[in-house]
Amino acid sequence: MTDEQRQAIVEQRIKSSITHVTKTVFP
Repeated sequence: MTDEQRQAIVEQRIKSSITHVTKTVFP
């Protein structure tokens, strides 16, 4: 796995966590 792929996965995880938190706080 390259650094770019790892970075993309990390960014995806962060985005989904932010989306989850946003939906939880602001339904």
